[in-house]
Amino acid sequence: MRLFFIISVFIITSLFFISCSKKDKPDVLTFQFEKQATLLVKHNPNNNEHSIVGQYIPFLSPDYINGYKFSDTFNVDSTDDLILNYKISSPTETNLIVDRNLWLPVFLVPGDTLSISFNLSDSSKIIQSIRFEGKYASINEYKIRRYEKFRESFEDKCAELSRSNLSVMKLQNAIDSVATVELDFFNNYLEKNSLPNWYINYERDQIIYRAAFDKVVKIDSWKWAHIEEKIPNNYYNFINNIKINNEDAFISQYYYYFLWIYFNRFLPNDIYKMDVSERRKILGSEYLKISDSLLTGEIKEIFNTFIISHFIIDDGMFQLATENIEKQKLGKDNLKYADYLEGYLKDRSTLKTGAKAPAFYLVDTKNESKSLSDFKGSVLLLNFWFPGCTPCVQEIPFEQKLVSDFKNKNFYLINICFYSSKENWLKAINNLGMNGINLFANTNWQKKLIEGYKISGYPHYTLVDKNGNIVSNNPKRPSEGLTEYIIKLLNN
Repeated sequence: MRLFFIISVFIITSLFFISCSKKDKPDVLTFQFEKQATLLVKHNPNNNEHSIVGQYIPFLSPDYINGYKFSDTFNVDSTDDLILNYKISSPTETNLIVDRNLWLPVFLVPGDTLSISFNLSDSSKIIQSIRFEGKYASINEYKIRRYEKFRESFEDKCAELSRSNLSVMKLQNAIDSVATVELDFFNNYLEKNSLPNWYINYERDQIIYRAAFDKVVKIDSWKWAHIEEKIPNNYYNFINNIKINNEDAFISQYYYYFLWIYFNRFLPNDIYKMDVSERRKILGSEYLKISDSLLTGEIKEIFNTFIISHFIIDDGMFQLATENIEKQKLGKDNLKYADYLEGYLKDRSTLKTGAKAPAFYLVDTKNESKSLSDFKGSVLLLNFWFPGCTPCVQEIPFEQKLVSDFKNKNFYLINICFYSSKENWLKAINNLGMNGINLFANTNWQKKLIEGYKISGYPHYTLVDKNGNIVSNNPKRPSEGLTEYIIKLLNN
């Protein structure tokens, strides 16, 4: 029965899998770094003010740094449309957040303009009133119908299961079940509606590789944490049905995320025994070695771009990044990925040791304004976080110890919260017991701080000296041991 269930998931997928030949490959099935996507938001005027926020987290770090996008709160009494420009290099799933609690899925493509219109006069009927115009309106119509059916994204469903206490085989069964439900809904939708062939492939790849990612990531997290759990010998059998070097999954973000987690199986065992800070120095290079052995062509270039940006440049190893970018150029006529990485490296390396920390003016828990200059003369550890960030929450006990160890010693931990309402932020810092100075960043300040501090992941820490200069924009995390560095800065 179990075997039949596993096979059925992939038979369903393969029956509907339509491949595009290279000759007929649409422009959309490539990374287009020179383009952007535009979302035109149309609305009905009324006398109330509504918050409309465009939010996205692209696959590649350079897109994130250069283009993380928010809109301001705007008054829909105006008849003006809202225009949002997104710096994305591949088809990307984004969100349009209406009045802070309605997260509408919006699928955007580089070089394209999508128009969305809705009626805000009745909050209970916003979804029913949504209309799309543009080349990819049919895709977005599907995304809205899926949202209307499930409310919760497939990614959230899988993440919730992977965080559960289910046994590993029950976890695998549960993820297979939600993947089957997702594929069934998609296939039933296709019986009555048309979608572009490339998108049909893309959506199925996203479902398959996201499910595979969550089946592996739970086990992988145990290994990194040195948790001894008995894994059945047949647990990884499902990977036999997963294509590793898959050109058809070219633009599927979850394909690359799956590869990253899957490649951990080939890492030297010694890496798992290393101190975290030592591990970070070599992890990116190890992933690149595995990529060279298992991947080919442009798939390898994209995966390597992902690794170099996330695991080498983001970790501040700029010389190693330069060396690897030069390797990426060897024997290639098309240097678009290497050029892209060089631009990102230049952007990230501008906030070096000794540079002035970008200023901010944010409110604290008493709604009083605080600025970076208020803390001049003190050593600062800036912690950029948000309430739904599991790694952020895991660091809190170590942050608490830092605050306790350096009490009355001219050191401040400043927690700067993103992606939350003030109400939820206040609840979170109380429930989590967050020590230090707690500050709240609204959407305008989030954008400025993401760009200013080159933030591409969370938690993001920045160590600042007594003169307001950057010591490190990516120091060790509190759990990795920051005490000795803070002592040196206090003694200078």
